[in-house]
Amino acid sequence: MKIGKIIFIVSSIFSCLIIWQSCQKDEEPGTLYKDVETMQLKSGIVFDCSTFCIDPDDPEYFVGHDQLVVGWARPGNNKFSKKIEIKYYNTLTHFVLKVMSSNGIADVLMDDVSVKNFEGTVPPDTWQEITFPLAEDWEACDTWAFELEVTGFGPPACFEVEYNLIGECVVYYTLDLAVYPEGAGTVTGAGEYKEGEEVDLTATANEDYVFVNWTNEDGDEISPDANFKYTMPAEDHILTANFEEEVSDWPIDTETEVVEVINSTTGKIWMDRNLGASRAATSSTDVDAFGDLYQWGRAADGHQNRTSGTTFPLSNSDTPGHENFILAPNFPYDWRNPPNDNLWQGVNGTNNPCPPGYRLPTDAEWDAERQSWSSNNASGAFTSPLKLPVAGYRLATDGSLDHVGSQGYYWSGTVGGSYSRSMGFDSFGAVMSSDNRADGNSVRCIKD
Repeated sequence: MKIGKIIFIVSSIFSCLIIWQSCQKDEEPGTLYKDVETMQLKSGIVFDCSTFCIDPDDPEYFVGHDQLVVGWARPGNNKFSKKIEIKYYNTLTHFVLKVMSSNGIADVLMDDVSVKNFEGTVPPDTWQEITFPLAEDWEACDTWAFELEVTGFGPPACFEVEYNLIGECVVYYTLDLAVYPEGAGTVTGAGEYKEGEEVDLTATANEDYVFVNWTNEDGDEISPDANFKYTMPAEDHILTANFEEEVSDWPIDTETEVVEVINSTTGKIWMDRNLGASRAATSSTDVDAFGDLYQWGRAADGHQNRTSGTTFPLSNSDTPGHENFILAPNFPYDWRNPPNDNLWQGVNGTNNPCPPGYRLPTDAEWDAERQSWSSNNASGAFTSPLKLPVAGYRLATDGSLDHVGSQGYYWSGTVGGSYSRSMGFDSFGAVMSSDNRADGNSVRCIKD
């Protein structure tokens, strides 16, 4: 919380300025004053309207104060003198003028118009207060300027007044915004605001997250809407935008532990194990690291288990609705009829089986990993940061396992004609190739 000037105050300095002038006229018709002299006594007080302000709870006003001493003589008479004082300031609703004369006051004229608010005359050495309402749209540093004439016994006293209005002090409160969980989204609207001010708050979910609600420090819901107007209270506050991980419309792998590993050559971050594996490989033939075998484009619906049942009828949708491995012994060797080239495309791609934030690598990403190995074969695959095992594959024709412990085939999300691209290796070499989509290959997920 901090106290500051209201927002419309300009940053320039104005001084309260009084300039006096003698009024060269007779106060009483037919009366001639001789040797009229005036002397100005200034207070020297200067108020900066861009710095000073009025606290509505404990108002202190900034008063301009000036005096004139007028001396004169009538023909054949002794000399006389009088002192006229004026004070002027503004409240939050009015401009206030106070006038006093040592000889009393007969009238007060502002720009030649009487603003007298009293009967008869004001006694000597008595303050007379005159107030003027401020316009509804007044602002700090607006200028009140006028010529003032004070009449009474003796010559009139004239002043030129220029006063810059002092604005209201405003208390500002701090609004901080947080995101939960960290990194799930972005928010805007934090800042310092005065009580009752409406603040536009926005919350935007990052990829793989959805907005839930706004809550306060006590966990109470403030709004279920990501974007809304918040009315600032008379205290500092912290509001939290809550998000949750987006739930896919298809089953994903929720069993495989997510442990990150990075290839310093390619700069890519991967999971350290195959989907379905209980650990990262300790050897190229580590059975516990083999994991599941997915038909290209299918979700984690159970078919990926190495011992899942088989069925022959092809699926006419992206979600077959069962846990069986679909056999496809005939061209184009796809478990889906008609084929769908748009599966597994990116982190939000349909049927992406990877954990949130992960996806199938592209053909180019697999090729870059392969080329970073110390040797282009199964040995290089295992000694690479990814520690890829020879998990074998499952045949589209009959669902049997093949080359387990001697070859490894890993799907990409890239299609190639009627087939899909994969990276395969054995003890002799490693290649990029096109495979039947109904074959069951390993899946290693890359961070998006």
